[in-house]
Amino acid sequence: MATAYGRRPSELVPIDVADDWTAYQFDSAVLTFGRWVENRLAERDKKGKPKHRIQDLLREPDKPGQDAGAKPVRQSVGAKQGIRKVKIPENGIW
Repeated sequence: MATAYGRRPSELVPIDVADDWTAYQFDSAVLTFGRWVENRLAERDKKGKPKHRIQDLLREPDKPGQDAGAKPVRQSVGAKQGIRKVKIPENGIW
């Protein structure tokens, strides 16, 4: 995004850019998501046709644990779903 617009994504949305950590995390998330979308759009079947459409990739998942535009993800019995909370150590490495 910075290459296309000459600005970081965190500069284009109302994020306090003085908070470098939050801005970095947002920029990193945008980069990760953008690469995921681009890579999925680049996938081709045996005939060379695209496997995915942008509309399918960007829609809301039908069920929890399911990627948009993907088949349902099978989880093993006893797999815990939800958000895992972690404490970031003082040195910032986790």
